[in-house]
Amino acid sequence: MLLIALQPGLLSCMAFVLCALTGFILLVRPPHTVRYGHRLLGTAYVLLALCFGLGLFFMAHPQEADHRWYKIPHILWLIYLPMPYLYVRYLYDAKPVGWKDLVHLLPLLVFLIDYLPYFIQGHGIRPTDPMGWSRVKAMIPIWGGWIFPDNFHVPATCLTMALYWIMQVHTLVLYTEQQQPRFPGYTRWLVIYTTLQVPVFIPALLTQITQKPSVWASVVPPATMSILTCITLIMYPRILYGTATAPLVREPSSNPKPSFSDDHIESINREMARVMQEKKPYLDGDYSLQQLADELSMPPHKLSAFINNVNGSNFNDYLNQQRIAYCLDMIASNQTDHLNINGLASLCGFNNRNTFSIAFKKMTGVSPSEYLRSRQKGA
Repeated sequence: MLLIALQPGLLSCMAFVLCALTGFILLVRPPHTVRYGHRLLGTAYVLLALCFGLGLFFMAHPQEADHRWYKIPHILWLIYLPMPYLYVRYLYDAKPVGWKDLVHLLPLLVFLIDYLPYFIQGHGIRPTDPMGWSRVKAMIPIWGGWIFPDNFHVPATCLTMALYWIMQVHTLVLYTEQQQPRFPGYTRWLVIYTTLQVPVFIPALLTQITQKPSVWASVVPPATMSILTCITLIMYPRILYGTATAPLVREPSSNPKPSFSDDHIESINREMARVMQEKKPYLDGDYSLQQLADELSMPPHKLSAFINNVNGSNFNDYLNQQRIAYCLDMIASNQTDHLNINGLASLCGFNNRNTFSIAFKKMTGVSPSEYLRSRQKGA
């Protein structure tokens, strides 16, 4: 049974169906809260479905396929490569795809330029070999371009995917280190999704190093990864349908929702302002709700409810507002001219530059770099 399950044709068929279905759900039913991220992920699955669908077509109709068509899956794969990274990046800092991200199309551009004569030549070659996957293998020797040597693009694509995977892991680490991730329910799924991508590029890269090209290594790992990630996503319906966006910290249900009188609100706000002004605890990157509750002699759940319901924010946002206000005061007094963005973030109590930049832009409407440049121009 295992040998049957590992047949490239069967796996490609399963991957095609699951990727097409998953991509359709993500694109057609994107939730408002994470619509852009779902569209990126849905596009990635649609591209995978097209790759597997074309592979099945080549196997089923070996004598009808122009040899140039065999480049289309590689083109689709090059478009797919940055999608998982861009998806994780969006979940981390809500950064949509912009003009600068056109750089991600550079590998595709290199591929198209290298094979331009190949695509514009006359009638395509149609080998008569009727055997499905052996036909695909027979096409490999004529896959050379006019700029780069034969068999350049496959290992280059593997290395490109490895690079994107490293970038994705780095972004995922930053995401998990956030004091309050934007979509906390996504963390486990993102870890699984990123981990399952490892077996895709490593076997293909090893076959290139050993100089033993294998259709199995080129088809089975991507198909297996696609099937497993689709199944995993189906097992997380809150993510698939976009309902896993609840706040990380919820008020315990065992505690009744506190009510605050006007005098009580004024008293708590006054004490919080005093603590922030005198002790500046927000400069400690690890300062917690429990610590502030101890300072104010309040139960943590009651303080959390006060900040959420009365101040209209959460504890992390409240701390970040204090930090950014402190940062703006320090910049205005010219005490930070010797610091870069990383130095500013550390000075104001942020654990990393990215969290600082997000909080700064949320409060001021511009990034720290833009704010500093505008001050320099004004001076």
